[in-house]
Amino acid sequence: MRIFSGSGTTSPGLYTVADVATSWLDLTADLGDSGSAGDVAYSVGELDISTSKGTLEVGTDIFPLFDFLLPVTAVDVVTGAETVDIRWDYTSGAPGTILIKADPDNRDLSGNEITILSNRPQPAAPDGAEDSLDWDLTDTSGADVPTGEYFIRGTFAGGAAEAIRRTAEGTVRIRKSATAPLISLTLPSSTITLDEGDPPGEIVRIEWEVNDPDDSSPKVDLWYDDDQSPEPSAGNLAEGADLSTLGGSAGAIAEDLDASVSVLLWELPAEVTAVGNRTYYVHIRVRDGDLPADDDRDTARGTIVVR
Repeated sequence: MRIFSGSGTTSPGLYTVADVATSWLDLTADLGDSGSAGDVAYSVGELDISTSKGTLEVGTDIFPLFDFLLPVTAVDVVTGAETVDIRWDYTSGAPGTILIKADPDNRDLSGNEITILSNRPQPAAPDGAEDSLDWDLTDTSGADVPTGEYFIRGTFAGGAAEAIRRTAEGTVRIRKSATAPLISLTLPSSTITLDEGDPPGEIVRIEWEVNDPDDSSPKVDLWYDDDQSPEPSAGNLAEGADLSTLGGSAGAIAEDLDASVSVLLWELPAEVTAVGNRTYYVHIRVRDGDLPADDDRDTARGTIVVR
């Protein structure tokens, strides 16, 4: 077959086909559904080839592809001092956009993802292209992303095709110092519902995982609060403070535990159900030594709801 008319590049458009097979089956057997002929990308449509000529729409109907190139292993970085090289490649016959988020847990679309690149335009690339982000560990508003281990998730939207979502093979571990441990609360992972005035005694299983680069036997502290964020703020546990400083609706669960224990059975106190219409969150922090400022904190996905 021959493709002519136009510049002979991969630019989208209608190109005339001459000297093609005389049946649709012959044409699709020769070409497949899409691909490239010489330097011309094409996508086969329902053509009338009862004669020797028809048309092919080039470029715009190419099925988009997208995947991450970096990171491919866990990357350890110190907040405010280092950046992370995030790279991806894509193929698309039409212009598109790329959205990248940092996700603190391994459950995609759980609602706690942090946007680090918002809908960057991606030019049409029928032959494929690469792009990158030198991530400075901030979100799109310029705020520092909290310490922790993050999965890098991307969404590529190009043309009329359904958006493609991918997760990088490697993770990013953000620490306050090179040797600071990181922690992740894995349980509770679902909602526990109670009624106001329920007696104490409900057992909640709490589990966590620690990443400690220097095996320094870190300690963990656990508390509950109706504030969803575990980070230091007005009314929340300050950096370097112990659990005795908690006030308001917050309360201590356990303090100065060996991080390697990794599990705790917590008996809910009467204070939790004393007031209705509240949602409580379980928080944890891990620290080296005596209450340093470079602790890492996390919040369980599961909550305690008091009706």
